[in-house]
This record gives sequence, structure tokens and C-alpha cells, in this order.
Amino acid sequence: MEHIGISVIVPIYNTKPYLKECVDSILKQEVEVPFEVLLVDDGATDGCAEMCDEFAAKDKRVRVFHQENQGLSAARNTGIDAARGRYYAFVDSDDVVCPGYLHTLYAACEKNDAYMALCSVEDVQENGKSCDPASYTRPNAEGVFCGKDLLNEFYTPNGTVYTVAWNKLYRAEVWKLLHYPEGRLHEDDFVAHRLFWRCDKVVCVDKVLYHYRLRGGSICRTNTKPEAFDAVDGLADRFCADLMKALTGHGDFFLSTLAFVKNSGKNKRDVWITKPTGRNLRKITDIPGIAMSPSWSLDGRFIVFSHMDDKSHALGVWDRLTNRVQRIRFPGNTVIGPTFTPGNKVAVSLSTGKNPDIFMLNHAFQKERTLEANGTINVSPTFDAAGTKMAFTSNRMGGPQIFMKDLASGSVSRVTKQGNYNTEPSMSPDGTLIAFSRLTSEGNRIFVQDLTTGTEQQISFGPGNDVLPSFAPDSYFIAFTSNRSGPNQIYLTTRHGGDAKKVPTGSGDASFPRWGAIPR
Repeated sequence: MEHIGISVIVPIYNTKPYLKECVDSILKQEVEVPFEVLLVDDGATDGCAEMCDEFAAKDKRVRVFHQENQGLSAARNTGIDAARGRYYAFVDSDDVVCPGYLHTLYAACEKNDAYMALCSVEDVQENGKSCDPASYTRPNAEGVFCGKDLLNEFYTPNGTVYTVAWNKLYRAEVWKLLHYPEGRLHEDDFVAHRLFWRCDKVVCVDKVLYHYRLRGGSICRTNTKPEAFDAVDGLADRFCADLMKALTGHGDFFLSTLAFVKNSGKNKRDVWITKPTGRNLRKITDIPGIAMSPSWSLDGRFIVFSHMDDKSHALGVWDRLTNRVQRIRFPGNTVIGPTFTPGNKVAVSLSTGKNPDIFMLNHAFQKERTLEANGTINVSPTFDAAGTKMAFTSNRMGGPQIFMKDLASGSVSRVTKQGNYNTEPSMSPDGTLIAFSRLTSEGNRIFVQDLTTGTEQQISFGPGNDVLPSFAPDSYFIAFTSNRSGPNQIYLTTRHGGDAKKVPTGSGDASFPRWGAIPR
């Protein structure tokens, strides 16, 4: 097989009037290494598909991929998965690259042992002619830079020259395990900072080598759903996640989504979701009755919750893929505190007699086996990420206390040794801490116990009552419910305590926060 130096990826959808000029400008490139052109037909309906096949028949450097329409990100991802070159380049199918485009960027990377090279861009009219006056986007400085040092340039007037995909040549390895998010506009922003973060050297070349065509019908100029435009916020989330992971080893907080319950009227509470910052707030259930205790599946597809209506208790299940909710009844009339286990099954307290016991449900949400039963009240199961330990609340020694069960041996030990009323445990994913609510003389407060040392620390101080703690995936941040400002609201603090910050959730009581990672 011929060694391929550069793979040029061209996503295509209904750009027939411009496609030939685009592909010809690529095929005319003169560069020191062999290159291939990957034409990804994303379900075009205007004759582009046939044109792609004609290009491939005439030039062996052209490879064609046909797929159902899935959007720009999916088309680029198809090209990434199929590319064989040492370097990748992206060209939009209505744009034109200038002579020397590949040569200049390739030479810049090779000379400087750089992982990326980028060039200046000229905006052109729909007919391909220069704008009047001419419009250019250039790097803020020319030379060789550390990719991390260029992240600040994203927010300058010329920031688009850094964040867009198509004025660059990339070393293939910087794309390892990285794809464009599907279903978003400005998808470049989601991955640009990760690419720059991975590149020790980036060469900025102040030469106009790419012509960006301004079209009234382009994807950035058509009407679309508002939620598709949250790229800047998404970029910030991902940048903060990567930065936090680099500093602490954990960045999941910034990529997480909170599920919680909010009042929707008299005798009606629904499940909502939001980012920890209050962004992307939306209601996901709208059924009569009261929802409580939501919990995410590990893959972000399901949220389970307890639900009461006028007739019964049930397990509520929201399916993200269908946006539908079902209620699942069990014998008896008590369904308390469902939670997904590390095995993506559900642990829940069910009562068929006097007291509730903890059961495991299978993937079809049917009772599979008993996890804890001893004739007393056993509720609120919570697990470490490894699935080796289960903490829960039980009144087996009088008042409610937190207990720990070793799931391998079956042995149970008492965790809380102080206070007469300790409930609502949340185990940190790393298995080292348990957050819980304790009734004190000043009201309910949140405590954290170190399972290694047995020491505990109070991390909330009211006023009012602080209840229902929930560890974030990073085992550092904790969400909880408090009425310190009047109605119940959700607050954030850390495992060490400190000043709690309220999560913006709009009007109405908000409670039962639980963390998850919804796919984007």
C-alpha cells in the first residue's frame, strides 16, 4: 500500500454549484508527499453523490464515502475514521484552497516538528470573488507557539482563525480518541481547545491559503433550534474539564448534568435536568403526581425515580432516546430511593410487608434479587464506582444510622457512630467518603465521613435545613438541598465545606439533586 502523507477530508451536502471548484483546487496541490482526498457524501440530494463518484473514477487519489444525512460532524467523523495519512486537513465543499496550501502547511509542520499548522483566511463572495473591501482573518502573531499558550487567542477578534477546522494541517495522532460532537452547530469549538491542548508546537503562518465562501444558505446562516448554539458554553465546560483533570486527575464535574425534582403545581413534582451552572435547564417529565429521588444510568440514557400518584407508588423511568416516561408497579405500595448501580442495574427499596428492603432490579427493571433485608427499615442505597460497597440507611439499632455492606462477603458494619438521626448517604465514587444528613440541635446539616480514618467533618451550617447530599463524579463537589433562603433550592459545596453556591433552577422548590453525564 502506498504511503499516504496527507488525508484531505471534504464533507459534502448539497453544494453541487461549488463542488468541482473545491475538489479541483485540492487535486491541483503540489506537495512533497502523496495525498488522498476523502469525499464524504452526507446524503446529498442535488447530484453531489454522482459527482463524487466521477471524481473517484478519474483520479485514484479520491476515495468516496456515501452515508445517510447525519450532519457536518458525522461526515467529518467518517473521514477521520477512514483517513490513512500522517496528517489530516479539512476543506468545506463550498470553499477553495489556494495554490501552495498543502505544501506550505506541511513544510511548516515538518521544519518545526509541529503537530499543527494554520494559515490566514480570506472571505469571498458567493460568486468566489473577493469582498469589497477585502475581508481577511489572520493569526494574531506569526511563528511557533505552544498550543496551550494559544488558547487565549480563541476569544480575540481573530479568534475564528484558531477554532475553525478547515485552515489547518494536523498531525494524525492529535485526533486519537477525538471526534466532532454530532447534533451541534459551531462544532469546531467543541474540539478546538482539546487539539491545541495536545499540541506542544503550533505554527501560525500569515499567508492567505484558504478562501471561505460566504453563502446565504450555509449552515451557519439558516434557522435552527436555539439549543444547537451553546458551543461557547460547551467549549468552556470542556476546557475547564480538561484543565481540572490536568491539575487534579478529575474533570467530570464540568461535563456532568444534575437531575433534580421541582414543584410544577399543587401535588405535582417533575424531574428536571440542568448543568451545575444552571445552563440547559429543562423539564423532562410531565405526568400527574409527585416524583422523587431521580438517578442517572451510567450511559446517560435513563433516569429512574420514585413516583406517587393518587392510586399507587411506582418506579418512574425516563428514556432519553424516546423522551418517554413509564411507570412500573411492584407488589406492595412502596418504592423508595432508586439508584443505578455501577453495573447499570437499579437498586431500590421495596416493601411487600411491614418494612422496606433493598432489592436489585435487572436491566428490564424487574426484581432480580435481594441486596439487604433483616426485618427492619433499609433504604437509600448508594455505591462506590467499583461496585464493591453499598452504603444505606437502616433503623436496625433504633434510630436511623448509616451502614456499609461489603457486597463480596455480605458483611455489614455501622458507619455513623455519632448523632441519633443520620440519613441519606451518598458515597463518593472513589469509595473513600460518605456524605450524609444529620439532625442536630440547629437543624439538619451535611457531614462527610472518611471511611479510611473514621473521622467526620461538618460541611454545611445552615441556616434552615440542609439535606439530601449527592457526590459529583469527581468525588470532590457535593450538591445538596437547603431551605436556607426560604423555599428548597439546590446548593453546591465541596467535600471540605466552604461557602455554598446556589444552582440557578428557576422559580419553585427544587430538591433531590443527583449527578449524571448526559451524552452530547
